[in-house]
Amino acid sequence: MEFIHGRPNATVAYDRYLGCPVRFHSEWDALVYDAKTGELPVIGADDKLLKVLEGACRNVLGPAPNTRDLVHEVRSLAMDQLTKGPVRIDGVALAVGMSAKTLERRLADKGRTFSGLIDEIRSGLAKRYLSETDFRLEQIAYLTGYSEPAALVRAFKRWTGTTPMKYREAVL
Repeated sequence: MEFIHGRPNATVAYDRYLGCPVRFHSEWDALVYDAKTGELPVIGADDKLLKVLEGACRNVLGPAPNTRDLVHEVRSLAMDQLTKGPVRIDGVALAVGMSAKTLERRLADKGRTFSGLIDEIRSGLAKRYLSETDFRLEQIAYLTGYSEPAALVRAFKRWTGTTPMKYREAVL
């Protein structure tokens, strides 16, 4: 386990208590599993939910281009990162094989910005989840990369001029 915060003052043998090594002052909060764990079946997996989530992502991303499309590639990488922590330009730039500054310049050449793309993705996903699912606001906040519902509500008001719940009521 890894924690962003420092070790609490309590004298607890966290390694022994949790049954695994524990690291404090990490770059993120994380549970790190052995790679083989990812190969195990997910008990109670919801195939119907997976299809809904995949459909929402495909709709927001749009069809895959025939040639390399930097904007589509950045959107795809960013969407994949939303529930894993903050989507940072340096990580996405590294994944597409360039520096963050070069990525910003290339996006600017196409009339786009990294933060604008992230906003579009979040907005599109939030609207789809509100109109096509019965997910709670907490779930939608998580799926769109927000740490709490209040942050999603503020962003949603900026995008649409209304709250997520009023939006849901209007489209249903």
